[in-house]
Amino acid sequence: MKKVTVLLSTYNGEKFLDEQLESLQAQTDVDLHVLVRDDGSKDATHDILRKWENKMNLSWYAAPNVGSTKSFMELLCKAPESDYYAFCDQDDIWLPEKLKVAVEKLDELPTKRKLYCSNLYLYIKEHKQGLMRPSAINFNKHSSLIRSIATGCTCVFDSELRELIINNMPSNIHMHDLWLFHTAMFLGTVYYDDNSYILYRQHGKNQIGAKRTFISKWKNRLKSIKTISKQHHREEEAKEMLRCWGNILSDEDKQIISYVAHYKKRFSNKLHLIFNKKYQTLFWDKIRIIFGVL
Repeated sequence: MKKVTVLLSTYNGEKFLDEQLESLQAQTDVDLHVLVRDDGSKDATHDILRKWENKMNLSWYAAPNVGSTKSFMELLCKAPESDYYAFCDQDDIWLPEKLKVAVEKLDELPTKRKLYCSNLYLYIKEHKQGLMRPSAINFNKHSSLIRSIATGCTCVFDSELRELIINNMPSNIHMHDLWLFHTAMFLGTVYYDDNSYILYRQHGKNQIGAKRTFISKWKNRLKSIKTISKQHHREEEAKEMLRCWGNILSDEDKQIISYVAHYKKRFSNKLHLIFNKKYQTLFWDKIRIIFGVL
């Protein structure tokens, strides 16, 4: 069986953590190891982790609160040698075959630096809802710079992809899973599974949740207007990609990324992002591009 190290960052997770760890323990056909970094919890999370380290192959440590992105990046650096790694949130439920399916799909890929990610079942008020994304989702390098299809809790990746990341550590990124996705898109391989093997819990306190309906999406966008002047995540991420990988990217990939990193330098760059169909910009994306808040 392949060794899979699950990287779990906890923070005041007492309400759902037991159920998540039970689902990890139930994973089939993998050599499972769990590494937990607690990000400054004030509740009973430590007691739960102490209990579980005697019930499964789990190790954990407590650390100061730095937020989920830095916490997961630290876990990446501290992780032991494994065939594969998986990001894990504290409040979801994994179906027993989740890691088994991911490992099988990754083993089939002939390349290295590979990432598996998947769809999700929305889990609301203890009931499984429909899939979060439609089937047959379309993505490419261009569109990956505008939106990600790789939700962190679905991500499973090989040791070569981890090694590339920790040897070229970014200094400023918005989300750990977005950086993982971009690394695999431009310097490796991404496999997206239309199926789901995870119950993606929505409880109102998710750091990043699913905005499923048209109305809820626009409500969220209108709320974000208050801080929109500070929202340059896509632009900053693209600049960081060029900084970290400038000497290993192909000239073509540098150009694809540069249109996002430097879209405000020329109006023609904005037009390129808006009208080049490969970037798959939606109406809201086009507005952000025009006003320089991508």
